Amino acid sequence: MKILVTGGAGYIGSHIVNKAKLKNFDVTILDNFSTGNISFVKDCEILNIDLLDSNNVERLFNKRKFDYVIHLAAKSDVAESIINPKFYYMNNVVGSLNLVNSMIKNDMNNIIFSSSAAIYGNPDTSKVIESSKKNPINPYGSTKLIVERFLKNLTDSYSFNSLSLRYFNVGGANILDKIGELRNKENHVIPILLKSILSNNKKFKINGDKYKTKDGTCIRDYIHVDDLADAHFKGISYLSKRSRFQEINLGSGVGFSIYEIIDSAKRVTNTNVNSTVVQPRRGDPDMLVADIQRAKNELDWAPKKDIDSIISSSWEWIKFCSNIN
Repeated sequence: MKILVTGGAGYIGSHIVNKAKLKNFDVTILDNFSTGNISFVKDCEILNIDLLDSNNVERLFNKRKFDYVIHLAAKSDVAESIINPKFYYMNNVVGSLNLVNSMIKNDMNNIIFSSSAAIYGNPDTSKVIESSKKNPINPYGSTKLIVERFLKNLTDSYSFNSLSLRYFNVGGANILDKIGELRNKENHVIPILLKSILSNNKKFKINGDKYKTKDGTCIRDYIHVDDLADAHFKGISYLSKRSRFQEINLGSGVGFSIYEIIDSAKRVTNTNVNSTVVQPRRGDPDMLVADIQRAKNELDWAPKKDIDSIISSSWEWIKFCSNIN
Protein backbone atom coordinates (compact mmCIF):
# COMPACT_ATOMS: atom_id res chain seq x y z
CA MET A 1 0.00 0.00 0.00
CA LYS A 2 1.34 3.43 -0.96
CA ILE A 3 0.86 6.39 1.36
CA LEU A 4 1.96 10.02 1.24
CA VAL A 5 2.68 11.72 4.55
CA THR A 6 2.80 15.51 4.31
CA GLY A 7 4.86 17.01 7.11
CA GLY A 8 6.40 13.56 7.49
CA ALA A 9 9.72 14.86 8.78
CA GLY A 10 8.07 16.63 11.71
CA TYR A 11 7.56 15.45 15.26
CA ILE A 12 4.27 13.59 14.77
CA GLY A 13 4.88 12.81 11.11
CA SER A 14 8.17 11.03 11.78
CA HIS A 15 6.48 8.73 14.31
CA ILE A 16 3.76 7.89 11.77
CA VAL A 17 6.35 7.24 9.06
CA ASN A 18 8.35 5.04 11.40
CA LYS A 19 5.31 2.87 12.17
CA ALA A 20 4.29 2.79 8.50
CA LYS A 21 7.64 1.31 7.52
CA LEU A 22 7.35 -1.31 10.26
CA LYS A 23 3.98 -2.24 8.72
CA ASN A 24 5.64 -2.52 5.27
CA PHE A 25 3.84 0.44 3.74
CA ASP A 26 5.45 2.11 0.74
CA VAL A 27 5.95 5.60 2.21
CA THR A 28 6.65 8.91 0.51
CA ILE A 29 7.29 12.00 2.61
CA LEU A 30 6.44 15.55 1.50
CA ASP A 31 7.97 18.27 3.66
CA ASN A 32 9.32 21.77 3.12
CA PHE A 33 11.63 21.34 6.14
CA SER A 34 10.68 24.67 7.66
CA THR A 35 10.37 22.77 10.95
CA GLY A 36 10.87 19.13 9.91
CA ASN A 37 14.12 17.34 10.65
CA ILE A 38 15.82 15.32 7.91
CA SER A 39 17.56 13.14 10.51
CA PHE A 40 14.18 11.79 11.65
CA VAL A 41 13.40 10.08 8.34
CA LYS A 42 15.26 7.53 6.24
CA ASP A 43 14.73 4.57 3.94
CA CYS A 44 11.85 6.17 2.06
CA GLU A 45 11.29 8.70 -0.70
CA ILE A 46 11.58 12.29 0.57
CA LEU A 47 10.25 15.21 -1.47
CA ASN A 48 11.21 18.74 -0.48
CA ILE A 49 8.02 20.46 -1.63
CA ASP A 50 6.03 23.35 -0.18
CA LEU A 51 2.26 22.90 -0.50
CA LEU A 52 1.96 26.56 -1.45
CA ASP A 53 3.85 25.72 -4.65
CA SER A 54 0.78 24.46 -6.52
CA ASN A 55 2.72 23.65 -9.71
CA ASN A 56 5.13 21.39 -7.84
CA VAL A 57 2.26 19.72 -5.98
CA GLU A 58 0.47 19.12 -9.28
CA ARG A 59 3.58 17.52 -10.78
CA LEU A 60 3.88 15.25 -7.74
CA PHE A 61 0.41 13.78 -8.21
CA ASN A 62 0.82 13.54 -11.99
CA LYS A 63 3.75 11.18 -11.51
CA ARG A 64 2.68 9.08 -8.52
CA LYS A 65 -0.37 7.30 -7.19
CA PHE A 66 -1.13 6.98 -3.49
CA ASP A 67 -3.75 4.86 -1.80
CA TYR A 68 -3.95 7.25 1.16
CA VAL A 69 -2.68 10.71 2.04
CA ILE A 70 -1.98 11.54 5.69
CA HIS A 71 -1.94 15.32 5.82
CA LEU A 72 -0.01 16.79 8.74
CA ALA A 73 1.85 19.67 7.08
CA ALA A 74 0.81 22.85 8.92
CA LYS A 75 1.99 25.52 11.30
CA SER A 76 0.74 24.96 14.83
CA ASP A 77 2.00 27.66 17.21
CA VAL A 78 -1.07 29.37 18.71
CA ALA A 79 0.83 32.48 19.82
CA GLU A 80 2.48 32.85 16.42
CA SER A 81 -0.89 32.49 14.70
CA ILE A 82 -2.22 35.46 16.69
CA ILE A 83 0.78 37.60 15.74
CA ASN A 84 0.76 36.57 12.07
CA PRO A 85 -2.68 35.26 11.08
CA LYS A 86 -2.19 35.87 7.35
CA PHE A 87 0.74 33.47 7.30
CA TYR A 88 -1.34 30.81 9.06
CA TYR A 89 -4.27 31.13 6.68
CA MET A 90 -1.96 30.93 3.67
CA ASN A 91 0.11 28.01 4.94
CA ASN A 92 -2.61 25.90 6.58
CA VAL A 93 -5.64 26.66 4.41
CA VAL A 94 -4.27 27.45 0.94
CA GLY A 95 -1.67 24.69 1.25
CA SER A 96 -4.39 22.18 2.10
CA LEU A 97 -6.56 23.36 -0.81
CA ASN A 98 -3.64 22.89 -3.21
CA LEU A 99 -3.06 19.39 -1.90
CA VAL A 100 -6.68 18.26 -2.09
CA ASN A 101 -7.24 19.89 -5.49
CA SER A 102 -4.33 17.93 -6.96
CA MET A 103 -5.56 14.73 -5.33
CA ILE A 104 -9.02 15.09 -6.91
CA LYS A 105 -7.60 15.94 -10.33
CA ASN A 106 -5.61 12.73 -10.25
CA ASP A 107 -8.35 10.50 -8.85
CA MET A 108 -6.89 10.04 -5.36
CA ASN A 109 -9.74 10.26 -2.91
CA ASN A 110 -8.64 9.15 0.57
CA ILE A 111 -7.21 11.60 3.09
CA ILE A 112 -6.60 11.57 6.84
CA PHE A 113 -6.41 15.14 8.07
CA SER A 114 -4.49 16.30 11.12
CA SER A 115 -6.97 18.56 12.89
CA SER A 116 -6.91 19.99 16.39
CA ALA A 117 -8.82 20.42 19.62
CA ALA A 118 -8.25 24.13 19.02
CA ILE A 119 -11.36 24.17 16.83
CA TYR A 120 -13.53 23.90 19.98
CA GLY A 121 -12.27 27.14 21.48
CA ASN A 122 -13.24 27.52 25.14
CA PRO A 123 -15.91 24.84 25.70
CA ASP A 124 -18.42 25.06 28.53
CA THR A 125 -18.40 21.32 29.25
CA SER A 126 -15.87 19.21 31.15
CA LYS A 127 -15.29 17.05 28.06
CA VAL A 128 -15.87 17.84 24.40
CA ILE A 129 -17.53 15.46 21.98
CA GLU A 130 -17.18 15.72 18.24
CA SER A 131 -20.52 17.49 17.88
CA SER A 132 -19.68 20.12 20.51
CA LYS A 133 -19.84 23.75 19.44
CA LYS A 134 -16.88 24.87 17.33
CA ASN A 135 -15.75 28.36 18.27
CA PRO A 136 -11.97 28.70 17.83
CA ILE A 137 -10.40 31.56 19.76
CA ASN A 138 -7.18 31.80 17.77
CA PRO A 139 -6.27 31.83 14.05
CA TYR A 140 -4.59 28.41 14.26
CA GLY A 141 -7.84 26.76 15.37
CA SER A 142 -9.79 28.69 12.75
CA THR A 143 -7.56 27.39 9.95
CA LYS A 144 -8.12 23.80 11.05
CA LEU A 145 -11.88 24.26 11.17
CA ILE A 146 -11.96 25.81 7.67
CA VAL A 147 -10.12 22.81 6.22
CA GLU A 148 -12.42 20.39 8.05
CA ARG A 149 -15.50 22.07 6.58
CA PHE A 150 -13.96 22.04 3.13
CA LEU A 151 -13.30 18.30 3.40
CA LYS A 152 -16.82 17.63 4.61
CA ASN A 153 -18.30 19.55 1.68
CA LEU A 154 -16.17 17.57 -0.75
CA THR A 155 -17.33 14.30 0.77
CA ASP A 156 -20.93 15.43 0.43
CA SER A 157 -20.50 16.38 -3.24
CA TYR A 158 -17.82 14.07 -4.67
CA SER A 159 -16.48 10.56 -4.29
CA PHE A 160 -14.00 11.80 -1.72
CA ASN A 161 -13.32 10.11 1.63
CA SER A 162 -11.86 12.02 4.54
CA LEU A 163 -11.18 11.40 8.20
CA SER A 164 -10.44 14.36 10.44
CA LEU A 165 -8.49 13.39 13.54
CA ARG A 166 -8.67 16.09 16.19
CA TYR A 167 -5.47 15.97 18.20
CA PHE A 168 -5.41 17.07 21.78
CA ASN A 169 -2.01 17.77 23.42
CA VAL A 170 0.66 15.44 22.07
CA GLY A 171 3.77 14.49 24.02
CA GLY A 172 6.38 11.80 24.48
CA ALA A 173 9.12 10.43 22.26
CA ASN A 174 10.52 7.24 20.78
CA ILE A 175 13.99 7.12 22.26
CA LEU A 176 14.89 3.78 20.63
CA ASP A 177 14.44 5.25 17.15
CA LYS A 178 15.78 8.64 18.21
CA ILE A 179 12.74 10.72 17.29
CA GLY A 180 11.00 13.28 19.47
CA GLU A 181 10.16 16.96 19.79
CA LEU A 182 12.96 19.11 18.39
CA ARG A 183 12.19 22.73 17.62
CA ASN A 184 14.21 25.92 17.41
CA LYS A 185 11.49 27.64 19.42
CA GLU A 186 9.73 25.31 21.84
CA ASN A 187 6.12 26.13 22.68
CA HIS A 188 4.86 22.94 24.33
CA VAL A 189 4.50 22.70 28.09
CA ILE A 190 6.16 19.35 28.78
CA PRO A 191 9.47 19.91 26.94
CA ILE A 192 9.69 23.48 28.26
CA LEU A 193 9.20 22.17 31.80
CA LEU A 194 11.73 19.35 31.44
CA LYS A 195 14.31 21.61 29.83
CA SER A 196 13.97 23.99 32.78
CA ILE A 197 14.80 21.10 35.12
CA LEU A 198 17.78 20.08 33.01
CA SER A 199 19.06 23.67 32.95
CA ASN A 200 19.95 23.72 36.65
CA ASN A 201 16.29 24.06 37.55
CA LYS A 202 15.79 27.30 35.67
CA LYS A 203 12.43 28.87 36.53
CA PHE A 204 9.52 27.32 34.71
CA LYS A 205 6.93 29.93 33.77
CA ILE A 206 3.29 29.10 34.41
CA ASN A 207 1.14 31.16 32.07
CA GLY A 208 -1.60 32.30 34.40
CA ASP A 209 -3.23 30.81 37.51
CA LYS A 210 -6.64 32.50 37.38
CA TYR A 211 -8.38 30.20 34.93
CA LYS A 212 -11.74 28.69 35.82
CA THR A 213 -10.25 25.35 36.83
CA LYS A 214 -9.68 23.42 40.05
CA ASP A 215 -6.28 25.00 40.76
CA GLY A 216 -6.39 28.06 38.49
CA THR A 217 -4.08 26.69 35.78
CA CYS A 218 -5.08 25.46 32.34
CA ILE A 219 -6.25 21.86 32.06
CA ARG A 220 -5.29 19.84 29.01
CA ASP A 221 -5.64 16.30 27.71
CA TYR A 222 -2.29 14.70 26.86
CA ILE A 223 -1.72 11.78 24.49
CA HIS A 224 1.52 9.91 23.76
CA VAL A 225 2.75 10.40 20.20
CA ASP A 226 3.03 6.63 19.69
CA ASP A 227 -0.63 6.17 20.60
CA LEU A 228 -1.53 9.01 18.24
CA ALA A 229 0.45 7.43 15.41
CA ASP A 230 -1.32 4.10 15.95
CA ALA A 231 -4.70 5.81 15.50
CA HIS A 232 -3.78 6.83 11.94
CA PHE A 233 -3.44 3.22 10.85
CA LYS A 234 -6.74 2.42 12.49
CA GLY A 235 -7.98 5.36 10.40
CA ILE A 236 -6.72 3.80 7.18
CA SER A 237 -8.61 0.63 7.99
CA TYR A 238 -11.70 2.71 8.77
CA LEU A 239 -11.57 4.60 5.45
CA SER A 240 -11.08 1.37 3.51
CA LYS A 241 -14.55 0.27 4.63
CA ARG A 242 -16.50 3.55 4.60
CA SER A 243 -17.03 6.33 2.07
CA ARG A 244 -17.79 9.43 4.07
CA PHE A 245 -16.46 12.32 6.15
CA GLN A 246 -15.90 11.58 9.82
CA GLU A 247 -14.36 13.57 12.65
CA ILE A 248 -12.83 11.85 15.68
CA ASN A 249 -11.20 13.17 18.86
CA LEU A 250 -7.81 11.74 19.77
CA GLY A 251 -6.83 12.24 23.38
CA SER A 252 -6.60 10.31 26.62
CA GLY A 253 -9.99 11.39 27.92
CA VAL A 254 -8.28 12.67 31.09
CA GLY A 255 -7.37 16.26 31.91
CA PHE A 256 -4.30 17.46 33.79
CA SER A 257 -3.62 20.94 35.12
CA ILE A 258 -0.21 22.57 34.85
CA TYR A 259 0.40 21.88 38.52
CA GLU A 260 -0.44 18.20 37.96
CA ILE A 261 2.02 18.10 35.06
CA ILE A 262 4.64 19.58 37.37
CA ASP A 263 3.87 16.87 39.96
CA SER A 264 4.35 14.16 37.32
CA ALA A 265 7.66 15.72 36.24
CA LYS A 266 8.80 15.69 39.86
CA ARG A 267 7.98 11.96 40.12
CA VAL A 268 9.71 11.08 36.86
CA THR A 269 12.86 13.16 37.35
CA ASN A 270 13.00 12.93 41.15
CA THR A 271 13.67 16.66 41.14
CA ASN A 272 11.88 19.68 42.53
CA VAL A 273 10.57 22.25 40.04
CA ASN A 274 11.38 25.92 40.36
CA SER A 275 8.29 27.71 38.98
CA THR A 276 6.81 31.18 38.79
CA VAL A 277 3.46 32.47 37.57
CA VAL A 278 3.47 34.95 34.68
CA GLN A 279 0.81 36.54 32.51
CA PRO A 280 -1.54 34.15 30.66
CA ARG A 281 -1.11 33.69 26.93
CA ARG A 282 -3.67 35.09 24.53
CA GLY A 283 -5.88 32.47 22.95
CA ASP A 284 -5.55 29.82 25.66
CA PRO A 285 -8.83 28.17 26.74
CA ASP A 286 -9.35 27.20 30.38
CA MET A 287 -9.91 23.50 29.72
CA LEU A 288 -9.73 21.11 26.77
CA VAL A 289 -10.38 17.44 27.48
CA ALA A 290 -11.56 14.90 24.91
CA ASP A 291 -14.45 12.52 25.02
CA ILE A 292 -12.88 9.61 23.10
CA GLN A 293 -15.85 7.24 22.92
CA ARG A 294 -16.16 7.67 19.15
CA ALA A 295 -12.50 6.70 18.67
CA LYS A 296 -13.13 3.57 20.71
CA ASN A 297 -16.30 2.69 18.80
CA GLU A 298 -15.33 3.63 15.25
CA LEU A 299 -11.59 3.01 15.18
CA ASP A 300 -11.34 0.34 17.88
CA TRP A 301 -8.62 2.52 19.37
CA ALA A 302 -7.72 3.70 22.86
CA PRO A 303 -4.48 5.16 24.23
CA LYS A 304 -2.16 2.82 26.09
CA LYS A 305 0.28 5.19 27.78
CA ASP A 306 -0.40 7.39 30.82
CA ILE A 307 0.92 10.84 31.72
CA ASP A 308 3.99 9.53 33.55
CA SER A 309 4.91 7.47 30.47
CA ILE A 310 4.59 10.56 28.30
CA ILE A 311 6.80 12.62 30.57
CA SER A 312 9.29 9.79 31.16
CA SER A 313 9.92 9.26 27.43
CA SER A 314 10.14 13.04 26.93
CA TRP A 315 12.69 13.24 29.74
CA GLU A 316 14.86 10.52 28.18
CA TRP A 317 14.65 12.28 24.82
CA ILE A 318 15.61 15.68 26.20
CA LYS A 319 18.58 14.20 28.06
CA PHE A 320 19.64 12.41 24.86
CA CYS A 321 19.45 15.65 22.85
CA SER A 322 21.45 17.55 25.47
CA ASN A 323 24.23 14.96 25.28
CA ILE A 324 24.66 15.26 21.51
CA ASN A 325 24.61 19.08 21.38
